Amino acid sequence: MTTRKTAGKTSSTRKPAKPVIAKKAPAAKALPAGAGSPVSREERWRMVAEAAYYRARQRDFAGGDEVADWLDAERQVDEQLAREGRTPGQN
Repeated sequence: MTTRKTAGKTSSTRKPAKPVIAKKAPAAKALPAGAGSPVSREERWRMVAEAAYYRARQRDFAGGDEVADWLDAERQVDEQLAREGRTPGQN
């Protein structure tokens, strides 16, 4: 490569290379303790029972469908476990 300095300017036969900018990897979301570990059937049942209780309590335990509360609670718990990467175990 031939470079010549003329009156404070540098000329060359090649263009300067563009700087390489390293891209950051996307930040991983922090998972709660126990994430990825299986959940026993008993623990899942307890989580669903607690969520169903709070659903009924929210409407002051008046006029409601307990089965709907339970099914909604199951869906809520299963979605939470999926987000955490946890699966129901066989024990």
